[in-house]
Amino acid sequence: MLVVKGLKVSLSTENYNGYILQDLSLNVHRGKTTALVGESGSGKTTATLAMLGLVKFFLNGDITVLGEVLFEGKDILHMNHKERRKLLGTDITFIPQSAYAGLNPFLSIRRQAIEIAARRNLSSRKAIERFKNILALLDLADRDRVLNSYPHQLSGGMRQRLLIGMALLNTPKLLIADEPTTAVDRTRQVKVLDLIRSLCDEEGLGVLFVTHDMGVVARTADYVTVLLEGLVMESGKVEVILKNPHHPYTMSLLHSLYHLEKPTSKSPGDLKRSYPGCPFASRCDFVVDICRTRLPDLTRVSDHVLVRCHLSGRISMVNSNTIDSTSVFPSKENTPIIDVHDLSVSYRSGLSFRDLFRRNRRNLAVQHVSFNVQPGQCLGIVGESAAGKTTAMKAALRLLPIENGRIVFEGRDITNMGYGALRPYRAQMQGVFQNPDASLNPKMRVMDIILEPALLHRVYPDKIQARTAAEELFDQLNLEQELLDRYPIELSHGQKQRIAIARALITKPKLLFADEPVSAVDTYTCSRILGLLRQKQKEQMALVLISHDLEIIRLMSTITVVMYKGKIVELGPSEEVYNCPLHPYTELLMSAVLTTDPAIERRRYKKPSPVPDVNWNTLMCPFYPYCPIKKDYCRLNLPQLREIKSGHWVACTEEIK
Repeated sequence: MLVVKGLKVSLSTENYNGYILQDLSLNVHRGKTTALVGESGSGKTTATLAMLGLVKFFLNGDITVLGEVLFEGKDILHMNHKERRKLLGTDITFIPQSAYAGLNPFLSIRRQAIEIAARRNLSSRKAIERFKNILALLDLADRDRVLNSYPHQLSGGMRQRLLIGMALLNTPKLLIADEPTTAVDRTRQVKVLDLIRSLCDEEGLGVLFVTHDMGVVARTADYVTVLLEGLVMESGKVEVILKNPHHPYTMSLLHSLYHLEKPTSKSPGDLKRSYPGCPFASRCDFVVDICRTRLPDLTRVSDHVLVRCHLSGRISMVNSNTIDSTSVFPSKENTPIIDVHDLSVSYRSGLSFRDLFRRNRRNLAVQHVSFNVQPGQCLGIVGESAAGKTTAMKAALRLLPIENGRIVFEGRDITNMGYGALRPYRAQMQGVFQNPDASLNPKMRVMDIILEPALLHRVYPDKIQARTAAEELFDQLNLEQELLDRYPIELSHGQKQRIAIARALITKPKLLFADEPVSAVDTYTCSRILGLLRQKQKEQMALVLISHDLEIIRLMSTITVVMYKGKIVELGPSEEVYNCPLHPYTELLMSAVLTTDPAIERRRYKKPSPVPDVNWNTLMCPFYPYCPIKKDYCRLNLPQLREIKSGHWVACTEEIK
């Protein structure tokens, strides 16, 4: 269906001149999924944009694209604008990495779906009916409200599922998906992957799936291509490569899963090479002299595997330089750095001009949430999309107005503090937000973005010391120094995410809220970031880590908070919550953790079924419609959070009984 031959992309700008993609070749067969994996900045997104003939619209500078991209025998790169426009959005659809950037902020979701379906000459009624059916398979409830909403009124996970639904609306032949499940919780992620798999099996959909998650590759892919610095390192059948990888880079991606890498002052993984050899030589455990002097050719080592390595067939699984993941760094003091008590936040519905002058229904996003964090401690918050995790974080940082509750930072009540009174605390309590595109000023260079809060709060004696600290953070986050002079548009999504982390850490905060800080990076870079955060914990920085990935929460945190529909349903020690979950929703989350074994993931496949809309009762347990142990009284009795055993709290009537 799709044949890519020798695809090359070169870029010439003020700060860069060279190839960002070199000699990429791959096939996508009808009814099959090909995964494109690699670390942040390896050229995955550039490759997908180049295949669609859109790379010049997303990158600034002088861009040259060479090679062939054949879809059903026709070269997309040589199509004129009219031919390409007829093809894209109908037979070929694309899911961009940034869900927020993929939706029009000025149009409702309903209007956007109708516009997309118009490409297939569908009426508005048929378009909305079909779109609702797809959203039901994607586990989106209250669909009428969602359709009438605007993108900013929805959570990141909801926006991402809406983009997936829009991409499938016109029944495409080929789907190109760039990290389509990074903002979705594990239970919904499994449903999305199984939906794509069912469409491949039943309708012959071909999929090119860009991801950094090896569990996703095992669940959905038939073939996999591994990229590093724009070069194919390994390619072949997924069951062969995941079980017996031949390239050290592929081994490191698999081995770094849920590990902490020791932070170093000098990054061993700079993507910028000062030698003509293998791009992985600087951090390879098996490097020999020839690796630095000559780039290996892509050679066939078996019927189903191509490898670019001088030592292929002569090496075994690498060992990562990891640190103890169970270390706890208690403070000498027992006073929490932050104490959030009975926090409630609501949003007003309605966006029209008339809504400004009438009473509107308020939607409760966070309801009676309480937690505290000690210096040096990590508190993990997990939950599905739209559970209220991000809203609770923004409210605790005093970035949103709160309806009820109290926030105490270092023993002082900051709940009703004004802007001027809060300013001295801003450097001490920082946040890393889920969408780095909205966090970075597109008109500023990276160095200025990072230094801005440090200079504003006068954290360093002079700009020279601040710049030195920024460069050190860049090394620890596995970023090239040359990126400091670029603009955000010249960076990959994963690079932007790490820059947002550097901006938050530059002020030496006492408290850091991190919302999905590793969702867009590969496992190796993830281990480096988590290792850096653990190092900051040793320096008594408190960390509140928000993630959909329970394994990361278990690895990093001592206390885990599970949220559902704006409420805490379980809270307790992380190992206890993980090994002995008490709430049915927590058990559901645990069962959705992906493995890297394709055989296991194939056996776990379930054909997705539509989720019915639920008429919510204010007295109903929020998990009642989906609970496997529900009773009649759960429909009429809202459970309260109670301590079942020391330090372990749960909001479940059945468990309490």
